[in-house]
Amino acid sequence: MLTVEIGSHRVDLSVVTGKVVGLKKQSDTHVYGGGGGGSISGSAGNVYGHVSPTSISSSITYRQEFFIRREGEPDIHQQLTAWDSREEIPVLDGHTVTRISAFFDGAKLGSAVRLVNHDMRRFWKIAPARNAFPGSTALPIPSARWLRVGWGALLALLVVFQFLPAFLSPPSRSGVRTVLWVVWSLLVVVKVVRDLMVRRAHRANVLLSRKNEADFKRFDAECDQFAGSLLVQ
Repeated sequence: MLTVEIGSHRVDLSVVTGKVVGLKKQSDTHVYGGGGGGSISGSAGNVYGHVSPTSISSSITYRQEFFIRREGEPDIHQQLTAWDSREEIPVLDGHTVTRISAFFDGAKLGSAVRLVNHDMRRFWKIAPARNAFPGSTALPIPSARWLRVGWGALLALLVVFQFLPAFLSPPSRSGVRTVLWVVWSLLVVVKVVRDLMVRRAHRANVLLSRKNEADFKRFDAECDQFAGSLLVQ
């Protein structure tokens, strides 16, 4: 087992080695197409119209299932799909393989990330770092709806501030203006603070995304290096 520190995580890379038995393979072909529409009409022996070209594409998803048989220990069931599902990982019954799994921060449940085929002297990525890493903790961004409501409240209060005193008697007018001015000032402060919180959350999430990408690249590099080292043993 190899232990590495990546960002704030301690990652244990654990291995299981054995012979492949009971191999089953399956592939699904998905066909996509579009176009071919149009219209044709004719009169007096002349034909008019157009037909759009047809576009057809396809993709294949490979899935494999087998057991890893170890001496004196229970077999391990393995369902295998390449990380992008479009690459078949070549493996046959009787091949010696090593499955590398990643366990984050002492967790009991890990993710299979690489498969090493010792007979072929190659290894394959099963899962990318983005799928194996624990979920990132991003700062919540206040809803834009509440920001719009805040601006609406400020505009409504501004209208009241301008026109309401005109309908009041002079003794009450000064007090109402003072109250409205205080409320207006408080709403402006709340709105400015909320805008600053939104910008702070956006900046923090951008920095977090960049850090995650750096951690993902290092994780994949560590897994590849570890898998390669198993081939030279």
